[in-house]
Amino acid sequence: MAAIRTLPDDLINAIAAGEVVERPASCAKELVENSLDAQSSWVEITYRQGGMAEITVADDGHGIPAGEVVLALERHATSKLSDFADLDQITSLGFRGEALPAIAQVSRLQVLTRAAGDQTATRVVVEGGRMLLRERVAAACGTTVAVRDLFFNTPARQAHLRSADVEGARLVQEVSRLALAAPAVGFRVSTDQRLVLATDGNGDLLAAAASVWGLDVAEDLVPIFDQHSDVTISGLISRPHRARGNRQAQIVVVNGRAVNNPRLRYAAEQAYRDHLMRGRFPYLVLCLQLPARNVDPNVHPSKWEVRLRAEDELAAHVYEASRRALGLERRVVGESQTWASAQGATPSVADLSQAHQIGFEPVHLASSAVALGDPPTAVSQVRTLFLVAADEHSLYLIDQHAAHERIAFEALSAVDRPQAQLFVEPRRVRLLPAEAAQVLALQAELAEAGMEIDALGSQGELVVRSLPSALAGVDQGALVHNLLVDVAACASVSEATERSRRVRTAMAACRAAVKRGDRLSAPEQQALIDALWRCAEPRHCPHGRPVWISLPFGSLEHHLGRS
Repeated sequence: MAAIRTLPDDLINAIAAGEVVERPASCAKELVENSLDAQSSWVEITYRQGGMAEITVADDGHGIPAGEVVLALERHATSKLSDFADLDQITSLGFRGEALPAIAQVSRLQVLTRAAGDQTATRVVVEGGRMLLRERVAAACGTTVAVRDLFFNTPARQAHLRSADVEGARLVQEVSRLALAAPAVGFRVSTDQRLVLATDGNGDLLAAAASVWGLDVAEDLVPIFDQHSDVTISGLISRPHRARGNRQAQIVVVNGRAVNNPRLRYAAEQAYRDHLMRGRFPYLVLCLQLPARNVDPNVHPSKWEVRLRAEDELAAHVYEASRRALGLERRVVGESQTWASAQGATPSVADLSQAHQIGFEPVHLASSAVALGDPPTAVSQVRTLFLVAADEHSLYLIDQHAAHERIAFEALSAVDRPQAQLFVEPRRVRLLPAEAAQVLALQAELAEAGMEIDALGSQGELVVRSLPSALAGVDQGALVHNLLVDVAACASVSEATERSRRVRTAMAACRAAVKRGDRLSAPEQQALIDALWRCAEPRHCPHGRPVWISLPFGSLEHHLGRS
């Protein structure tokens, strides 16, 4: 067996760097957090090729004193901790002394910095962890860090990065979170001389949210506030009608640190109980201020996760604060009563138990190998969600939304390049800056599907010039917005064929959304069923979920004692 030996320092440092710097977005996060710890009033971030070619972060913070610049590039060298007692009172974003040395180990790094008490600035150049240059130059107070050729000396890490567009979108998403966590700091993000994101840093969280998410979203945000003992909860949450198809517009901030905490996010989402459709999520900035001793950020090198003392109690406070902000307590009761009076008595637990005890297994999902006969005849529509149909053998319950998805998907997939329907006046859509970058990365796939789209200005604005003809009738702004949000998630798929399929699936879901909850006339019900039965795969929607279930009449008669 191989002998045990101590690893050389350069290999140890390269391994350690992988814990802190996973991709351009994490590199930008670490540098921006250093700027925030330096009490900067503004931070400017520029990047090229998604951050893989270059990331530059400049600030007006207090800078690094000339005699400490080289020390700042050593592992575990920091001004933010001195002894064990400090671990219980961490107030800075960075404290491990890992960021700069980790980045320097896997890039070509230049640091230009000047502290207020120094007459000149210091510039150092490091390549792959080796110091190449140190000199005194003229520069204003503050720090500028330029990271070039990230992972140039670790090709295995480089191979796992996505396209420049996807990596750039992740970088912008990360900085957007930091901008919302620090509204008193002005942020400016640009690439290829194009402004991607800008906040004014006036300390107004709503203004920061408007810069990141758009004015139309900001108009539907309401403030959260709650104070309990030594815990303060504040932030913004969107009204129920303003929701999205993913959680990218949710951020939890603990003592100024943007963190990942599903428990607290979920507590806020629960405030919408019965007011949001499944798969829809609110916009959320949730800020908690609590004693430093109740927070342990020393969980992961990236400091992305923290441990919170009495987290269940905090979640309960978040839930109550969100409910009050939305004013939903009274309305929930009223709506429940309205529903009960319109639909009849709500089934009791006993009723449900009795139904379960029948032992009735009527559902049949036909194998795709079995050919379907003539389309069944439409009977009725239930709760504007399901169609009831029948033929001489079975009763069918059809999900009208899933049926529309399947029909639209096959129409979109029938030709390589569906016919496009040009808008007389192009539609303008505002996405999160990161989502806009992801959508632009899919321009080719969208064009093949009949949707022409371009960037418009900056900060997530897009212009939609056409939609495929199969999507006629879905040019409403909200639906196109939701479509593009769903499309953005397809950019991370590496295989071109799978990306194209997912884009068309998203379009099919958008087309189906027009009919979700719509009341259909008897002819429309039958037309939908006929079109579904003509599909190559009518049993499943493009996501793989069943479109319909059937109940053979023989089984029904047996369980009702008629056979």
